[in-house]
Amino acid sequence: MKLADILAYLKALGPILEPEIMNLEQQGMDELNALVASVSSPDLKLLLQSLVAAVDAFAKAEVQKLNA
Repeated sequence: MKLADILAYLKALGPILEPEIMNLEQQGMDELNALVASVSSPDLKLLLQSLVAAVDAFAKAEVQKLNA
């Protein structure tokens, strides 16, 4: 089996797996946001909030790539 075949199979599974992936991603983001909320340093909290937003955007973009 060639790599292109494997990628084609994975791409075909994208619409089937997307709801579950998005559910897991949302649960992970909720946990990250809870951890960030517990940080006492305002500067560190601001930095972490920015990083969490970037991770969220990256994860959503990667899921969209599966559907493209």
